[in-house]
Order: sequence, then structure tokens, then C-alpha cells
Amino acid sequence: MLRAYVILEHDDWDAKLACAEFAINGSWQETVKITPNFLNYGQHPLTPATKQLPSTVPKAAYFAEGIVKSVKEARKCM
Repeated sequence: MLRAYVILEHDDWDAKLACAEFAINGSWQETVKITPNFLNYGQHPLTPATKQLPSTVPKAAYFAEGIVKSVKEARKCM
């Protein structure tokens, strides 16, 4: 998975590792019919897409709306 995101010199993989781990642990696993996060912790982690942010911070709300829109678009394309 990291191969698609690291630069040509392959010396920045460690900066991408946490995001890759979060993505994998939050992804549906067909073999166990659940995500690894839910299997380990009994809940899914809160993210800007799952947590309702206060509207008092416009940039945060705009950021969260963008994530939700991107996820919907990705699901539609799958």
C-alpha cells in the first residue's frame, strides 16, 4: 500500500505509515465481516466524517463536509 504513496527515493514511507495503518484498520475486512478497529475496540474511531463538528469553526465544518463528500463520491464509484 505504501508503494503508491511514497516518493521516488522511498525515504518518506515512515511519514505515511500512520495514515496507512489508520486506513487499513478502518476498512471493511471481508474475512471477519467487520473492520479491525471495531473488532479490537468495539467501536469505530471518531473522524471528521463521523463526528458532528460545531458550526462555530467554519473552516473545520468546510473540511468535514469535504471529507463526507469525498467518501460519498468514492462509494458511488466503487
